[in-house]
Amino acid sequence: MPTAGVNGQTIYYEVHGEGEPLLCVMGLAADTLAWTLQVPAFSERHRTIIFDNRDVGQSSQATGSYEVSDMAEDALGLADALELDSFHLLGVSMGGAIAQEMALAAPERGRTLTLAVTWASGGGWNPHPQPPEAFARQLDASSRHSTGERLGDLTTPTHVIGAEWDVLVPVWKSREIAGLIPGSKLTVLEACPHGPQRGARRGVQRRRARLHRRAGGRRSRLSS
Repeated sequence: MPTAGVNGQTIYYEVHGEGEPLLCVMGLAADTLAWTLQVPAFSERHRTIIFDNRDVGQSSQATGSYEVSDMAEDALGLADALELDSFHLLGVSMGGAIAQEMALAAPERGRTLTLAVTWASGGGWNPHPQPPEAFARQLDASSRHSTGERLGDLTTPTHVIGAEWDVLVPVWKSREIAGLIPGSKLTVLEACPHGPQRGARRGVQRRRARLHRRAGGRRSRLSS
């Protein structure tokens, strides 16, 4: 079982495919299985890294409360362990909150940033069930997440994705993030609930591919 010891935690991860690295950060209470529908498409063109956050799945259980920024340090530590100097970064829901903290802490490492159904300030069957106390710790950390006053510092090409019928993270939260990040692109998935990786997976995959093509062209122009 592939794991990495980072930031005092043992983080379970999987690597699929080859190409430019894509680090995927999942949301509250969900483990690597939540990426099942995306991995085949993502891994066709990217070295796709998925992992379990602390307190979820096959990663270690924490012993006390923590912040979203601590989970961001876990993910950056995993990137270090995998020798990823830079990478495309995708975060969904709480994973989007973690990705914001990652991009703010290490802006030079993000090739692109995709934030799906997430927020800037607080506001099924699984073989690796999350204990209630672990869920409570993640929920507690999520309630204190706050990057609204810092997102204006981001320069990474950013795509914000919202879902029209999302009742957990209302679409106005995505619009707020897009308004806070200079030059970001906003897409609202019509008639889609929270969890677009399941409800609108093809649309999310197509939009991420377009963002990467635009970012690649921009890097080519800058280097020429």
